[in-house]
Amino acid sequence: MSSKFKTVLSVLCFTTLSAYAQDFSIGVEQRNRGEVGRGYKGKFGDQGGAGGVLFNRTRLKADFTHSFIDVKVTLQNSGMWGESDRSSSNNSVVVYESYANIKLGKGFAFKGGRQELKYDEGRILSSPKWGNAGSSHDAAILSFKHHHLNIHAGGAFNNDDKNQEFYKTDVYHLASNKWYRSMFYGWLHYDVKPHFGFSVLYLNEGLLGEDKKTRHRSTYGGQVDFKKKRFSTRLSAYGQFGKDYADNKEGGFLLAGSAAYKISKHVNLKAGYDHYSKAQNGHKGFTWLYGSAHNFGGYMDFWLEDLNSIRGLGDAYLGVSGKGKTLSYTVDVHAFHSASETVSGTGKHLGDELDITVTYPFKKWCSLEAGASVYMMTDASRAAKNTQVDAGAFGYLTLSVIPSSLRLSLKGKSSH
Repeated sequence: MSSKFKTVLSVLCFTTLSAYAQDFSIGVEQRNRGEVGRGYKGKFGDQGGAGGVLFNRTRLKADFTHSFIDVKVTLQNSGMWGESDRSSSNNSVVVYESYANIKLGKGFAFKGGRQELKYDEGRILSSPKWGNAGSSHDAAILSFKHHHLNIHAGGAFNNDDKNQEFYKTDVYHLASNKWYRSMFYGWLHYDVKPHFGFSVLYLNEGLLGEDKKTRHRSTYGGQVDFKKKRFSTRLSAYGQFGKDYADNKEGGFLLAGSAAYKISKHVNLKAGYDHYSKAQNGHKGFTWLYGSAHNFGGYMDFWLEDLNSIRGLGDAYLGVSGKGKTLSYTVDVHAFHSASETVSGTGKHLGDELDITVTYPFKKWCSLEAGASVYMMTDASRAAKNTQVDAGAFGYLTLSVIPSSLRLSLKGKSSH
């Protein structure tokens, strides 16, 4: 264990003991994933050859729970095998989470610090499980919960400590094409009945371009959920307006619908359709923000980075999933098409994708997941991707080890 991990652990333990905490726990997560194939994210290279990579992620978590406050700290090291010098003391260990959630009473709470933002099905704000580094935000959230109503109002501001002059906020060095300078959002969820509920979300970003001007983009919408016995359905809709970093006009939208039916505890069926708008009337198509794109557009992430270059995207899918005594599985089939022909004469059909995943738990805290995907190309997809290959393929193997947390319960009178 590195000196950084030991130092943080010592400080947390000392603070917890001196404050007579009600509950304190320490947890570890260790994950390794190998990937191999060609065509992941629709990238084939000059010769369309195959390639592979090994990823690793280690997290050390500490939680402190009190009757009026919850505190969490998560340290993370994420990278590729061989990326860092094992003999170096400069291996990257970052603070992935560090927040306090203060319970104000009568349903109100305030949560501030570095934290994951997850809302609804994760199309706009989420922390993707697939991404090796995850996604967290430096944010503050005021929340209210009463019976079936849940309301959040959150905000974030990103600044850089380089070349600062007394907190001069016009110096901003974060990558303008990846992140925001400011973000404010409001979210409301209400369960009308036990089997019916809805959510609404409004999010505004302040985006700083290379010309040092800040432009604002807004995303709004929500989802409706219905569940009755074995049948469930979901409808989602989001629209956008404003401008992006490069002063391009936003105006895209996303419409999505899905239905699922549970035949038995071993077999679940689902079907759905997602529509991403094309660029038209001088504005862009739909722009993905901070959601789990990997969970929606096929596991090969083939098109979601190119929504504006393919003139809109339609994704019709069917799937079956289930769980046996030990193994669990999912099988999904996607059929992609564009809203209009990407290249004259090649048609709208962009190809089909088959995704298969199987998960086997050795123990409750140790599991092995294997996945395989095949993408069948068409003339339209080959023209859009500027390649002559007939198919793309992708496979991965993930070993996750998350031991049970070491939990200490300490009783005593708190000084607060």
